[in-house]
Amino acid sequence: MNYELELRNTILDRLASDHAYVLATVRTHLYGLAQLKGTVTADDARTWLAEHGIAPGNWLGSLFRTPEWECVGFTESKTPGRHASAIRVWRLHDR
Repeated sequence: MNYELELRNTILDRLASDHAYVLATVRTHLYGLAQLKGTVTADDARTWLAEHGIAPGNWLGSLFRTPEWECVGFTESKTPGRHASAIRVWRLHDR
């Protein structure tokens, strides 16, 4: 594997471990939302975090790294400050 990818994965694993509770809580919310809407994005997570007074951090990059999620495309972020950058659209993986 590429050194840069290994380093990224190591960092994301550490962030996920350090923020396991909040990640599990946000994932639970997104799981239910995906069942209702079909797809979710990091913007949905940011909205939920803001509603609950939780500041997003680099750990948010670990959010969709679990096997139940699959990327189905891209969309422009609606989060202020993200400048409509491309973000992934996720759905629950068919098992």
